[in-house]
Amino acid sequence: MKRKYVMWLSAAAALVMVASGCNDEPVTPNIGADTKFSASANGTALNFAPSQLEAFYDTVSNQITINGLIPGDASTGTPSRMLTLKLNSDLASGSYPRTITEPNASMTYTLTSYNDTTSYVCQPSVGGTCSVTISSFEQPRRVSGSFSGTLPRLTDDIVVPLSGGPSVRGDTVSSVSIAGGSFSLVLH
Repeated sequence: MKRKYVMWLSAAAALVMVASGCNDEPVTPNIGADTKFSASANGTALNFAPSQLEAFYDTVSNQITINGLIPGDASTGTPSRMLTLKLNSDLASGSYPRTITEPNASMTYTLTSYNDTTSYVCQPSVGGTCSVTISSFEQPRRVSGSFSGTLPRLTDDIVVPLSGGPSVRGDTVSSVSIAGGSFSLVLH
């Protein structure tokens, strides 16, 4: 009995040591009813409930990551939709509002349906742009802002002709416009 107790204490101590070394501070579903993360993708509304969100702020690298996932419905053929924002900004210093663009801001929109996954990414090397404006940062760590972008499709079917001509895309939707994006989150 004593041996099991010592093993449990050792495991608990190890867990505390690992957890205390982590700088990511998650936003969890208990962050309140006023939590907001929404946008439209080519006119399709994306309104994420707090239970559909993950958000992290790494105080060492100053990276904020916000992920929202709306589950799909196989019976109706509705794909799942995921929107991810990543930005680097030291929230504790500077003034607001502040606008962050690539390469310090990135955005990914992913549609998944059955075995098909299509991603659109703010990737300036293929024509994408994205912008995130942090309008305010208030203690205890509430961050609010807006975002938008034009995200080209991330595929292997972008072909660059040997003659050096323009790139040719093999898809029908070559980019997604993310518009009217807004967020208001408490970072824990």
